[in-house]
Amino acid sequence: MISATLDTVIPEILLQILQYIYNSSTAKEFVNTLVVCRRWKQFGYALLWTNIFVTSKTIQSFTNSLADTDEGTCKLIRSLSIQLDPVPPKTTWDRGGALPLLWGESYILDEGPEWLSDFLKEQTEGWRTAVRSLWKLSTVMRSRLSRLTTFSFRMEIHPPAFLNHRSASRLPQLMTIPSRLLQQVLLALPPSCTSLEFDTCALEAHGGTERLCSTVRGLLPQLHHLRLRLSHVCPNIVSPEYFCSSDSSSSSELVAPQLQTLTINIRPLPWIGPIVRSAAVECLLNGSPYEQSNEPSNLAHQTMMLLALQGAMKNKCFPNIEKIQLVNMATSPSTVRQHPHSQLILLKLFDFIANTATCIPLQPVFRRGVNLLRAGEVFQAFPDRENPEPRFGRLAALEQMVEGDIWITSRRGSRFPASFETSSFARHARFERAHSGICDEKGMAEAGLSLIGQERGHWTTPSILLGLGIRPSVSPTLMVTVEPLAISCPSL
Repeated sequence: MISATLDTVIPEILLQILQYIYNSSTAKEFVNTLVVCRRWKQFGYALLWTNIFVTSKTIQSFTNSLADTDEGTCKLIRSLSIQLDPVPPKTTWDRGGALPLLWGESYILDEGPEWLSDFLKEQTEGWRTAVRSLWKLSTVMRSRLSRLTTFSFRMEIHPPAFLNHRSASRLPQLMTIPSRLLQQVLLALPPSCTSLEFDTCALEAHGGTERLCSTVRGLLPQLHHLRLRLSHVCPNIVSPEYFCSSDSSSSSELVAPQLQTLTINIRPLPWIGPIVRSAAVECLLNGSPYEQSNEPSNLAHQTMMLLALQGAMKNKCFPNIEKIQLVNMATSPSTVRQHPHSQLILLKLFDFIANTATCIPLQPVFRRGVNLLRAGEVFQAFPDRENPEPRFGRLAALEQMVEGDIWITSRRGSRFPASFETSSFARHARFERAHSGICDEKGMAEAGLSLIGQERGHWTTPSILLGLGIRPSVSPTLMVTVEPLAISCPSL
């Protein structure tokens, strides 16, 4: 009797076996699988290190592993996805918890520049660890990740209930990240990186002369795919015509010959209302700075971004572009009188290839009768004119629905451009095409009941109505609109 051994299995079959185990197990379980034999470890390491996803809790261990791992293993990394979600500190009225350092206390940073040490003094322990680990990662990325092709950096706020309390005024300082550090991360990307997603959720803290837009502009010639959301995206990122800048790279004509998809999200700061943060902008259209702290200024910024992108298209700065779109959010002035107790919001999508402007109405779900316009709250959207039933989800998920499947998420959290979804990936079910956090009326009936259970019945409408099988009426003013893209210069 002849017994088969693992050595007789051809590499292609063994790789498929390990691929199946990788997709159907957790990372820890898969690592345990690799100790079966040396051959399994040899093939399994490629799967384990090719696509890396780290969070605020795991970025420290990944950074330490990257520093200790041999160069050959580091070269296996093709994509790195980082998801940092700042958690606000608990306060005395939240039954204790981690607090920022009080006056008179000291925080000693064992390594790093002085500006980073000054920033970390005001942060909670968990956020200090995450930010410090990101800085350490930025110092070794270019050398250790020399074959990286896809980099995704995302931040999102999931605010707890105590945002209504007095600590809300300090939250902007306690949940930010230095823009200087973010610039260092961008500059550390190797030349092999051709796909970039950089979404700070408007949480970068400006403390110096760094300009993230100029840094991203410098990367555009090497990129194939870009998705960008910052606290403020200058039109200068694609055209030097509208904004003053002493940076020579920002004042020259842009050429991005390899760029295929470009998505820029200029939705304002998320946690209190559509427009809350002031951002001084030097604009050549009126010769003086304006404050982006009100609706007209936000719409003016939108128009200038549209003009800049239109000019870049006209000048053939993107000869191979396949998708270019701008996303914004604004209140709907025509429906304020009809909805006096809720602020109707419009998610706007401007598609330059299809030459369309789409406005999708959003309406926040109420809790305790308070309108909470925050990134972590639930909204109802009306994206389909043929089927006016609302879709429910958190703002980040609804935005992803509006943007479309330009970037997709694997089961393990890694982010990729949609063009990376090969038949091999689909066959092994590595990608989940459903928008996370979005459900229809039937799904919301279940999710609504779940939310009611978690919130002790404080969700009042429309989740309870859906849970009871009652249909909320849909006003004609809540219909999605699609119009030809028309851009006009604003009068400021």
